[in-house]
Amino acid sequence: MLVSLISSRVGSTLTDSLTDAGVPHSAAARFEEAKDAVAMGVGPVSEAVPAQLRAAVVEGSHSAFMNGVHTAVLVTGVLALVGAALAAFGLRGREDETDETDGGTENDENVPSPAAAAVRPSGGIPVSGHVIGGTSGLAGTCAATCSPPDRPTRTAPSASPSWCPAG
Repeated sequence: MLVSLISSRVGSTLTDSLTDAGVPHSAAARFEEAKDAVAMGVGPVSEAVPAQLRAAVVEGSHSAFMNGVHTAVLVTGVLALVGAALAAFGLRGREDETDETDGGTENDENVPSPAAAAVRPSGGIPVSGHVIGGTSGLAGTCAATCSPPDRPTRTAPSASPSWCPAG
């Protein structure tokens, strides 16, 4: 997107930038075809062009390129500010929503905080509701819920088999 902005701005200012730098208007109009090169930061001149004209073309091309870069930076800055404002208002809206609640529901006391939920007395690692490497009493639950598709679900609590995430 930024390259498109630079290219567009170069295309609209190249002729004027070249004439301001001292390139005759008739020659500046012919350089309009080289706006893609100028948009990439290249001055479209060769060694065959007289030194004075070459210097004017390089200066005018640089000026048109910098016009494009300035436009791209300005648009990027405006978009960044708009994004920051939207994020600030979005976060402020979230804080307002939590402030307006009545302090939670009656079941909130049974839900551990994320930090507390990650620490298991067994020392296991929580994974999708199971604990790997621990003895937190999920063996019976796992045996009832972790049966592979080709085996019937076991309902009796027992030690978790090796294929169960809790074992």
